[in-house]
Amino acid sequence: MDESSLFAKRLKEERKRLGLSQAQAGEAVGVSREMWGKYERGAMPGGDVFIALKKAGFDVPTILAGSNRLDVSISPHEMALIDRYRRSHKDVQRGVDALLAATVNEEEEK
Repeated sequence: MDESSLFAKRLKEERKRLGLSQAQAGEAVGVSREMWGKYERGAMPGGDVFIALKKAGFDVPTILAGSNRLDVSISPHEMALIDRYRRSHKDVQRGVDALLAATVNEEEEK
């Protein structure tokens, strides 16, 4: 299997992991469903599409290299939460950490 076929296969797998149709994936990165279909058949997108893929929650290193992802799936919602957490003030991060720690401890005691 050549590199473009492997890329196409991994791109399709990543789209399905995120639960997106071809039309939704294309919309997320600013291309038509038809163009997205070409990518899934081996056409190589430009750099702007790779940037948009990353912003939309796609695991770009895995799409390109095939072996970078952990066995943990992160939804676009979770990616947005992580992004907001990282951009928040340190005091807010500490508060979130404390709240989650208290919640997890309560759940573990049940």
